[in-house]
Amino acid sequence: MGREARIVFLSLLTILLYGIIILIEKGFLVLPFPLFDSIVFIVGIRFLFWAEDRKTRFILGLFLSALLFAIASKPFVLEIFINGQDLEIFNASLWPDVFKLVHLLLLIVFFGALIRPKKILEWLSFCSLLALLIASQMPMIAFLAFIPFSVLVIYLYLRKAMLPIYYLFILKASFDLLEGIMMLFSTY
Repeated sequence: MGREARIVFLSLLTILLYGIIILIEKGFLVLPFPLFDSIVFIVGIRFLFWAEDRKTRFILGLFLSALLFAIASKPFVLEIFINGQDLEIFNASLWPDVFKLVHLLLLIVFFGALIRPKKILEWLSFCSLLALLIASQMPMIAFLAFIPFSVLVIYLYLRKAMLPIYYLFILKASFDLLEGIMMLFSTY
């Protein structure tokens, strides 16, 4: 197992161990899903240091920039840096929506740089990822926000393009699926 696979495996194992400890202590399963993007960001910084060529660094830079804006739009993470009254003012302002929009635009550029569509299958994959991203912004079908990275991982697996940086996308897809499952079980 390479260093990239090892760090992804340890991240997943840490999250699951946290959930199991809460399950044993409290009797219900809770994962720290508000921190998933922060964990992926920290692991992604490590991947950025391991990257050897400029193209990989550019793709990782786009991905990490998108994650940074996603983290900045979450009130749970902002509570660490901003006190109660200022956080309410910040959430009532336009900035969280601007951060979400920039996050979406950076993800679109990231998917385009990663897939680099030239053939019809690549264009179809890129367009389906864009459709999932844009559709996930609608409140009625917001559950689609947990699917794009899973589709990306399946696409990369079928293309046999599993370079070491793609383990980071596997981690993001795994966390998205865990978050979607936790949201589903907490809703019903």
